[in-house]
Amino acid sequence: MTTELQEKLKQVKFVITDVDGVLTDGLLHYDANGEALKSFHVRDGLGIRMLMEAGIQVAVLSGRDSAILRKRIADLGIKLAFLGKLEKESACFELCRQAGVAPEQTAYIGDDSVDLPAFAVCGLSFAVADAPEYVKNYADYTLGLGGGKGAFREMSDMILNAQGKAEIYNSAQGFLKTAKISARIFEDGEKDGAVKTPWKTTALFDSYRGRILNPPYFAIHPFPPFLNKILIFLDFQLLY
Repeated sequence: MTTELQEKLKQVKFVITDVDGVLTDGLLHYDANGEALKSFHVRDGLGIRMLMEAGIQVAVLSGRDSAILRKRIADLGIKLAFLGKLEKESACFELCRQAGVAPEQTAYIGDDSVDLPAFAVCGLSFAVADAPEYVKNYADYTLGLGGGKGAFREMSDMILNAQGKAEIYNSAQGFLKTAKISARIFEDGEKDGAVKTPWKTTALFDSYRGRILNPPYFAIHPFPPFLNKILIFLDFQLLY
């Protein structure tokens, strides 16, 4: 890693990500009703959450729009997004404006020609490993992993490491600290009505107590409320 890249990583306050070919492998599977199905890598989702917990905003910029993508964005708690937007230059400027961050403090990750204008706008650009060579040539850094295979997580780890926040992902203590903050945020949001905890809208919450708290020991010695919230949050990471 060059000194210039290291300095750019330190300046990142905002990350904009493409979807198809970055958060997914780029393949579209159609069901009998013509609905396009996509798969997302859980490690990428957790990478997004860890960036946000570290104070780095994340936005989605996609040339496509779908109910599946909107569900994924909602599950991850991403607040900024442009969907169905093929002209990405103006979209990046607008997202930076909404985030209150300069383009020079913004990183973008993409995989195809449609992302080249975004590369030109943002201060730091990443290409996934399976991007075409002519796209990689315009990126500041080419990741070792492909789209939908953990490329975003590879990038997020690089950013956190450069900013001295590697303990968020490489130590139990650091990750538990992050989980504690998230549990408190969810709790506070529920109190003032600003946040609806996503695990209560999924089958995960229904299965959580049966899977974690029903064994005899926990039936006799239940977790205290604070630890209970952390464990729910950690279990929720499986959705990412």
